[in-house]
Amino acid sequence: MKCRTIAMAYLAAMVSGCAMFDARPPEEIVAERAQQRVELLQAGEYDAAYTFATPGYRSTETVARYGTRWSGVKMWLTVDVTSARCEYDNEGVTNSCKAFLQVTYIAAGHGEQTTLLEERWILIDGNWYLYQPLAD
Repeated sequence: MKCRTIAMAYLAAMVSGCAMFDARPPEEIVAERAQQRVELLQAGEYDAAYTFATPGYRSTETVARYGTRWSGVKMWLTVDVTSARCEYDNEGVTNSCKAFLQVTYIAAGHGEQTTLLEERWILIDGNWYLYQPLAD
C-alpha cells in the first residue's frame, strides 16, 4: 500500500510538473486534475490527493488533517467531473477555474443521493492546484 501511495504521489508530481508545457485548454487540464484527485480520494490515497492542494495549504495543513477532511468520500458511489470553466482577463489569460463535480453517495436513511460540488482551482507557477480555504 505504501509503495502504491508513493507511486501515485510521484505520478501526480510528474503530471503537475508537465503542466507548464501542456498546450491543452485550461478547462481540460483542470477537469483532468480534478478527476485524478477525486479518484485518489476514493481509493483512500490521501497522500497522493494532498499533492493537488495549493502549496500554501500544504504549508499549513498536514496530510493527516487533509485525510480527515475528506474521510466522507468513503460514502461516494461515483464522482464525475462534469465540466470546468475558467475566468479570463481582457488579454485572454486565466489563473482561476472552477471544476464541477457530480457525486452519487449513500445517505443514511435516504438511500442513494446525488449532489453537485464546485471546486476552485488556481494556477501557481504553471501548475493547477485545488484552492481550499483553511476555514472549511
